Amino acid sequence: MARTILITGATSGIGLALAHRLGDERLVLVGRRSIDELDDAVLSTNGFSTDNYCQCDLAEPSAGETIAAWCESQGIDAIDVLINNAGVGWTGPFWEQPVASIRELVAVNLAAPISVTQRLLPLLRRAGGEVVFVSSVVSTVAFPDMGVYVATKKALDGFVRSLRAEEPDGDVSFRVVHPGATNTAMPGKVGVPATTYERWPSASSVADGIVESLDSRSRNRAIGLPNKALRAAGVVAPGTVSLFARRRGPSTPPLAEPNHPPRALVTGAADGIGRALTLKYAAEGYEVVGIDHDQARAADVVDIAPGGRVSMRHVDLATSDVAWVRDEDPFDVVVHNAGISAVGAFESVDAKEHERVIAVNFLAPLLLTRELMASAKVTAGGRIVLMSSLSHFTGYPGAAVYAATKDGLEMYGRTLQSSLHPAVRVTTVFPGPTRTAHARRYSPDNSNERRRMAPEDLAELIFDSNRARLVPGPSGKVSAVVGRVAPRGGEALMRRLVFAKMDE
Repeated sequence: MARTILITGATSGIGLALAHRLGDERLVLVGRRSIDELDDAVLSTNGFSTDNYCQCDLAEPSAGETIAAWCESQGIDAIDVLINNAGVGWTGPFWEQPVASIRELVAVNLAAPISVTQRLLPLLRRAGGEVVFVSSVVSTVAFPDMGVYVATKKALDGFVRSLRAEEPDGDVSFRVVHPGATNTAMPGKVGVPATTYERWPSASSVADGIVESLDSRSRNRAIGLPNKALRAAGVVAPGTVSLFARRRGPSTPPLAEPNHPPRALVTGAADGIGRALTLKYAAEGYEVVGIDHDQARAADVVDIAPGGRVSMRHVDLATSDVAWVRDEDPFDVVVHNAGISAVGAFESVDAKEHERVIAVNFLAPLLLTRELMASAKVTAGGRIVLMSSLSHFTGYPGAAVYAATKDGLEMYGRTLQSSLHPAVRVTTVFPGPTRTAHARRYSPDNSNERRRMAPEDLAELIFDSNRARLVPGPSGKVSAVVGRVAPRGGEALMRRLVFAKMDE
């Protein structure tokens, strides 16, 4: 019996090649263009028609709802395979990437697969189906001119890891495939010379590799032997691979002269880790600009800060508004600390909450960093701090979208390091449970709160550290090692200690 297979991004490239390869199945083809714009003679017997083509702009937050409604209108009540293939790219110095492009990459490459998967899970459960996410081999390599793209792909990897850990023996399976450079229309659109991408593997050969992965036991598969070697190297020795990817050309962002006294920018500055960092930098003589939407708590930090060195901007980072940056003097330190979560079984969390987590934790730091650099608002010899999470090493069943954003930030930190070294230092921090209101709000068990690291202690470590990657505390370091050398064991431990308690 033919399977029902839904493919996003099906009108060109790998998606269209998959449609050709799977032509004997019942296909649901999803694309942005109207059906009148499509003409594919190869699919003349099972091609684009009103019966199997769903027009949907995956950059829209409503994409999951649009596709689900279309399936219902066609009487499709079960899906055997969902292939989240659609993707967009951009290449060049990250400070030159248009804001619209950054938004589109985050929406199509990350938010859409999450939204579509969540909305179609009931149909997949009915068929005992599988979901395939088309990531990229560069999700393990910090290519400086592909910073946002590789960050979205790394975030997608992290999302699937935590989602899979929620139900390791569930009735729906999740796998990730990692193609490498492919001869499609995308490279030409982002400026790669035709003489380069015409030598790359064809979309058909990549589609063959993806189809071969269906129903396999592999949870993560790179397509092609060179890509398998590159991915393995990126997983085992990410730092070494990043060194090879580091920018060696003349392109550098505009940087300002250092300030006297120095200035710091801290997001999420009114509470928890952000509050501790704000007060620490102020105590060390910095003029600090804090960003937070909680005006009452922000005013309290201003009142207790030493020397009147703290001012606050009331900004909701979920709106991604960064125009205020142009009115500021340059900063010697920028700390991307703000973060929120949405906990519970992935399928049960409101989709709007997922959208807000992506906006605050991931999109906002990308847009803010781009604006700071494009406007010469970071000083030469300055520092950028990104707050990832211990979940980067352990996974986070019950907060899969949060984990996705923190994995994406980890990779973005590596690409910033590749782009900016040695002109600007970049530190990525991986805190574990911390004694904050945020941790209390989202943790299913606060009985051992006193064992958590005090935010003031974490702020001291961050301020004093010169490292590119900082895992605070002995327990955090142990968890990171376990997660790296025995990832499935780490996921099982998180499932028992965290996810299982969410229903209690």
